[in-house]
Amino acid sequence: MGNLYVTNVTGAQISVNKLIINAENINPVAQKLSSGSTANWAYTEFTAADFDDMILRISFGNSDYMIDLNRSHFFGDNDGAYPGADYDINFVLMGFNGNEISIMMVYRTSAGGAFNYCDDVKYMQRY
Repeated sequence: MGNLYVTNVTGAQISVNKLIINAENINPVAQKLSSGSTANWAYTEFTAADFDDMILRISFGNSDYMIDLNRSHFFGDNDGAYPGADYDINFVLMGFNGNEISIMMVYRTSAGGAFNYCDDVKYMQRY
Protein backbone atom coordinates (compact mmCIF):
# COMPACT_ATOMS: atom_id res chain seq x y z
CA MET A 1 0.00 0.00 0.00
CA GLY A 2 1.37 3.42 -0.97
CA ASN A 3 1.17 6.54 1.11
CA LEU A 4 1.07 10.17 0.11
CA TYR A 5 2.35 12.87 2.44
CA VAL A 6 2.44 16.66 2.48
CA THR A 7 5.04 18.12 4.83
CA ASN A 8 4.96 21.81 5.72
CA VAL A 9 8.30 23.48 6.47
CA THR A 10 7.23 26.98 5.35
CA GLY A 11 7.33 28.45 8.86
CA ALA A 12 3.60 29.24 8.74
CA GLN A 13 0.34 27.35 9.16
CA ILE A 14 -1.27 26.32 5.88
CA SER A 15 -4.37 24.39 4.93
CA VAL A 16 -4.25 21.47 2.51
CA ASN A 17 -7.50 21.92 0.59
CA LYS A 18 -7.24 19.30 -2.14
CA LEU A 19 -4.93 16.53 -3.19
CA ILE A 20 -6.22 15.08 -6.44
CA ILE A 21 -4.55 12.06 -8.04
CA ASN A 22 -5.86 10.82 -11.40
CA ALA A 23 -9.06 12.88 -10.93
CA GLU A 24 -9.73 11.44 -7.41
CA ASN A 25 -9.68 13.91 -4.51
CA ILE A 26 -8.08 11.90 -1.73
CA ASN A 27 -8.36 14.84 0.70
CA PRO A 28 -12.10 15.64 0.75
CA VAL A 29 -11.90 17.79 3.91
CA ALA A 30 -9.38 20.65 4.26
CA GLN A 31 -6.65 19.92 6.81
CA LYS A 32 -4.74 22.58 8.73
CA LEU A 33 -1.04 21.85 8.85
CA SER A 34 1.28 23.75 11.17
CA SER A 35 4.90 24.29 10.21
CA GLY A 36 6.92 21.13 10.78
CA SER A 37 3.86 18.90 10.48
CA THR A 38 2.95 16.21 7.96
CA ALA A 39 -0.43 15.05 6.69
CA ASN A 40 -0.75 11.59 5.17
CA TRP A 41 -3.18 9.52 3.14
CA ALA A 42 -3.16 5.87 2.11
CA TYR A 43 -3.32 5.48 -1.65
CA THR A 44 -4.07 2.13 -3.27
CA GLU A 45 -6.22 2.96 -6.29
CA PHE A 46 -3.47 2.76 -8.92
CA THR A 47 0.22 1.93 -9.28
CA ALA A 48 2.93 4.39 -10.32
CA ALA A 49 2.65 3.05 -13.88
CA ASP A 50 -0.97 4.26 -13.97
CA PHE A 51 -0.19 7.81 -12.79
CA ASP A 52 -1.48 10.55 -15.06
CA ASP A 53 -2.01 13.79 -13.10
CA MET A 54 -1.76 15.37 -9.65
CA ILE A 55 -3.26 18.62 -8.36
CA LEU A 56 -2.36 20.03 -4.93
CA ARG A 57 -4.20 23.07 -3.59
CA ILE A 58 -3.35 24.80 -0.35
CA SER A 59 -4.20 28.09 1.31
CA PHE A 60 -2.18 30.45 3.46
CA GLY A 61 -3.90 33.45 4.98
CA ASN A 62 -6.16 34.92 2.29
CA SER A 63 -4.22 33.37 -0.61
CA ASP A 64 -4.65 30.07 -2.44
CA TYR A 65 -1.82 28.21 -4.18
CA MET A 66 -1.97 25.35 -6.65
CA ILE A 67 0.25 23.03 -8.64
CA ASP A 68 -0.95 20.74 -11.43
CA LEU A 69 1.63 18.16 -12.56
CA ASN A 70 1.06 15.56 -15.22
CA ARG A 71 3.35 12.61 -15.89
CA SER A 72 5.53 14.45 -18.40
CA HIS A 73 5.94 17.51 -16.13
CA PHE A 74 6.38 15.68 -12.82
CA PHE A 75 9.46 15.84 -10.60
CA GLY A 76 12.57 14.80 -12.50
CA ASP A 77 15.22 12.45 -11.13
CA ASN A 78 12.53 10.25 -9.57
CA ASP A 79 13.53 6.72 -10.70
CA GLY A 80 9.97 6.10 -11.92
CA ALA A 81 8.38 7.03 -8.57
CA TYR A 82 4.91 8.46 -9.08
CA PRO A 83 1.92 8.43 -6.73
CA GLY A 84 0.63 4.87 -6.57
CA ALA A 85 0.22 1.82 -4.38
CA ASP A 86 3.87 0.85 -4.96
CA TYR A 87 5.46 4.10 -3.67
CA ASP A 88 5.39 6.40 -0.68
CA ILE A 89 5.63 9.99 -1.92
CA ASN A 90 6.17 13.06 0.27
CA PHE A 91 5.59 16.52 -1.17
CA VAL A 92 7.60 18.96 0.95
CA LEU A 93 6.49 22.60 0.96
CA MET A 94 9.78 24.45 1.39
CA GLY A 95 8.92 28.14 1.64
CA PHE A 96 7.42 31.25 0.11
CA ASN A 97 8.91 33.41 -2.65
CA GLY A 98 6.51 36.19 -3.55
CA ASN A 99 3.57 34.60 -5.36
CA GLU A 100 5.03 31.07 -5.18
CA ILE A 101 5.69 28.25 -2.75
CA SER A 102 8.62 26.00 -3.57
CA ILE A 103 7.88 22.29 -3.38
CA MET A 104 10.20 19.29 -3.52
CA MET A 105 9.56 15.55 -3.49
CA VAL A 106 11.03 12.58 -1.64
CA TYR A 107 10.05 8.98 -2.38
CA ARG A 108 10.60 5.34 -1.47
CA THR A 109 9.02 2.03 -2.37
CA SER A 110 5.96 1.21 -0.29
CA ALA A 111 8.02 -1.58 1.32
CA GLY A 112 9.67 1.13 3.42
CA GLY A 113 13.26 2.17 4.00
CA ALA A 114 14.93 5.53 3.63
CA PHE A 115 13.46 8.22 1.39
CA ASN A 116 15.32 9.36 -1.74
CA TYR A 117 15.05 12.96 -2.85
CA CYS A 118 14.58 14.57 -6.24
CA ASP A 119 16.85 17.47 -7.20
CA ASP A 120 13.94 19.06 -9.05
CA VAL A 121 12.07 21.97 -7.47
CA LYS A 122 8.58 22.93 -8.59
CA TYR A 123 6.57 26.00 -7.70
CA MET A 124 2.99 26.27 -6.49
CA GLN A 125 1.46 29.41 -8.00
CA ARG A 126 -0.90 31.80 -6.22
CA TYR A 127 -4.24 31.95 -7.99
